[in-house]
Amino acid sequence: MTTETLVTTQALRGHLSQPSIGDHLAAIAAEGDRFARAAAAGPLDAPIEACPGWTMRELVQHVGLVHLWAAANIAYPSEQWLSVNGMSDLEPYWPAHTTGWPEDAELVDWYRSTLDNLVDVIESMPEDHRCLTFLPAPSPLVMWARRQACEIAVHRHDAEAARGYTTGFDPSFAADMLDELLHGFAPHMRVAEDTASLVIQVVAEDVGDEHLLTMGPPKVRTERAAGPHDLMISGSAADVAVFLWNRRGGPSLRVQGDHAALDRWRETCRVEWL
Repeated sequence: MTTETLVTTQALRGHLSQPSIGDHLAAIAAEGDRFARAAAAGPLDAPIEACPGWTMRELVQHVGLVHLWAAANIAYPSEQWLSVNGMSDLEPYWPAHTTGWPEDAELVDWYRSTLDNLVDVIESMPEDHRCLTFLPAPSPLVMWARRQACEIAVHRHDAEAARGYTTGFDPSFAADMLDELLHGFAPHMRVAEDTASLVIQVVAEDVGDEHLLTMGPPKVRTERAAGPHDLMISGSAADVAVFLWNRRGGPSLRVQGDHAALDRWRETCRVEWL
């Protein structure tokens, strides 16, 4: 991870406009509410398919802690990342939210309080606020707002799937989720030096986006382009984004070509919070 990574809007999305902080905040609020509703819709010991070994309880705890960690990095900027191994590490910043894990009956309300805290922190900062970042963005606040919106969205999908339904994604939001993964996270992913390059063409048909991923070595390289490839993954932006986050693909998804490239992606795509 690096310190501030600022790029222009044009470099981020090519011909597509970059969502504003307000757009991301609206997504945070909507996705967070849907996540909380899904979590509250049944027992907290329901298993989460995309996160082996986790139940809904662990998922809610995880997303709430990520919100508190993100809010602390924004509100209390430092030259080093906050190291978080558990709730107690965040107590100096958010004592009202970190006195211990709530009982099951209170856990979703606790999550909603971490969501409100995150929104309050982002809304309270000036647009030129400076703090550490780790993905390309026009400003630190845009990066954090976008990252938290996408974080909630993926896990909202997980929570809904555990309840036996999914409510989908707006195409433009799904395209931004896909863009963050492929042009933000993927270039940080390393590929073993002794492996041959494998290329994946990614096509989000409903928004007209094309991405070319060259996987190694030594890293994943991404372009907004079409070109020769070993594997093509196509479908709606939502189905492709969810699939590339290593979840089940939706009905529009098509995977054509050498599945060794898909195996390489799944081996390489490991995103962990600090």
